[in-house]
Amino acid sequence: MTRIFGFQATGLAATLLAALAACNAESPLKEPPTCNLGEQEQLQNVVTSLAFDTKVLADLGVTVQSTAAIQPAPQHALSVLPGTPLSFDAAAECMAVEVVDGHLKSFTSGKLKHTGGPTLSHGEARLNLAGFEVRVGAEPRTFDIVTAAGEPLLRGKLPHYQVDPATGILDVFNVDIVATPALAARWGVPHLSGLVIGAMTVRGKVSLPAAKANAKAKASADAPALGAAPLNACDDFTGTVDVALIAMDEIQQRARLGDKVVITPSAVLKNVGTANVPWQAKFSGVFPPYNTDQHPFLVWALYRESGGIFEMLARSDVKHAFLTINSNCSPGACTIGSVLGLGCEDVYGVTTNGNHLGPRSEILPHAGTWAHCNFPAPNTPSHFDQAAPWCQQDNNGSTESVLEHRAVASDAELSVAGANYYFASWYVVRDDVNIFNNMGWRRVIPSLSGTTWSFSPATPFRQGSAVNAWVDPAAPTPNRLNVTHTDPTAGSVQVAATATDLGNGKFRYVYVVHNHDYDPKLTSLYIPTAEGITIEQPKFSDGDEDLTNNWLFNVGIGQVAWTAINPAARLSWGSSLTFTFVSNIAPVRAAVRLTRSDNGGSVNLKSLVPGTGIRATTLR
Repeated sequence: MTRIFGFQATGLAATLLAALAACNAESPLKEPPTCNLGEQEQLQNVVTSLAFDTKVLADLGVTVQSTAAIQPAPQHALSVLPGTPLSFDAAAECMAVEVVDGHLKSFTSGKLKHTGGPTLSHGEARLNLAGFEVRVGAEPRTFDIVTAAGEPLLRGKLPHYQVDPATGILDVFNVDIVATPALAARWGVPHLSGLVIGAMTVRGKVSLPAAKANAKAKASADAPALGAAPLNACDDFTGTVDVALIAMDEIQQRARLGDKVVITPSAVLKNVGTANVPWQAKFSGVFPPYNTDQHPFLVWALYRESGGIFEMLARSDVKHAFLTINSNCSPGACTIGSVLGLGCEDVYGVTTNGNHLGPRSEILPHAGTWAHCNFPAPNTPSHFDQAAPWCQQDNNGSTESVLEHRAVASDAELSVAGANYYFASWYVVRDDVNIFNNMGWRRVIPSLSGTTWSFSPATPFRQGSAVNAWVDPAAPTPNRLNVTHTDPTAGSVQVAATATDLGNGKFRYVYVVHNHDYDPKLTSLYIPTAEGITIEQPKFSDGDEDLTNNWLFNVGIGQVAWTAINPAARLSWGSSLTFTFVSNIAPVRAAVRLTRSDNGGSVNLKSLVPGTGIRATTLR
């Protein structure tokens, strides 16, 4: 059953302002008619909170002051706030939202006007938001944050939302606050446009008019007589798990320490399979189908191609997914926040992904599991849960550096002239049948203004491995080859190679080895060569500045090899290593060999090697 909910704010000043309220008034300069909600539901005692990201604003030279802020409003348990929230009562305006069977499906129209508001200052420029409005945006699930003079200078994107069926409280939270091009132009700061500078929450209580309350009670009483379970019931996990990453629109600097900057993306995904997907927040309890708090894990990374050499510059640790909004679902899909229903989409904004991250070492990517709590053994500690009593978070990251667990690159790494930069994200989802559609990348153009980097998209978002941006696996040539090996019991690993003719009989060989979800780490790379050739200028890159974990290079009879110097240097999941050298012989195709760290076994992949007459049997 579909209902159209209108919600009316009645904060501290609502009674005095009720006669002035209006839905979608054409001009804030006109006295609007009274908002008539009729038989639509009302949301009472609405409070909007704005929390600005102090790290981002400090880099921009922006300060925040507030007028008429009330005591901070209660926040949803899964709300992520980048700074101290400033809460403001909403005046008596109206807004309509569509709710289907207790699930908020969309925001349809309307606005909320507030008492008081913050003032943002940049040098001599001011943005006074006293009396600001929050209006439903033109695009789905967006909001315009408008000044009292009617200027839409901020925007809200990628919200989470949830209706509590027991209390009728509607929470809209984790809304990225984005600066508009109009604000950037007003302040003369072009790189401000599109930048996420904070988060917004809206909270209020839904009050059903008597007629609709009676209709709801009757529908509930009649439901058992219908004799049919709902389609794709939320406790039915049969079918094929397939989650696709479908968008990565924002890629932004989120913090700076010295010459190092933190880079964080947004992400949008979709259930394209035939099974519901568990989406339980960490430490929330034991739930089907795995009898644990199972959820996906998001990681991201930055790559650079310069002079024909492709290498990873930065990688994040793990973002633990915690809630799905289930938008744009298939008919009859499960829409509770702890299950991604059929055809449903979910979002995680820059602010949310910039929250406390955990180490990759706790995740087995091919299995899609997290070592913690009582898995795989009772009282297993984790980064988030370090002391008894177990199975509850006792570490929120408050003592960590802004760089810890983040994707971090230096100013120098981002400033290489003529280089191409690529940003990639990947959702690790347990039992997913296709890992290559839940990862994706796009080329970006870094540009520095003051102390803030912007990352303008240069290509559309594309699914698959970021290594494919360097060497297209679908278009091999005698000098370019990209091959992926998949072991159903262990995961996938990829080797892409190029051989560039430098002239004078010299060729530069470049190998990128990417461990996608190969659970045994990789500990060495062997490349067969023709005997008697020359090998010069060997280079190794692992994306960090720690020389103590660089792999050792060795030239043997009929082969060259790189080997991890210690267990900590082994190639783990979601990471790339780059190996290069110059040789005096043209490439041929033959197998290169990787070794597993668990049993010393071999992983052979066809690639380019310097030599003639080489066969895989020459590997040793």
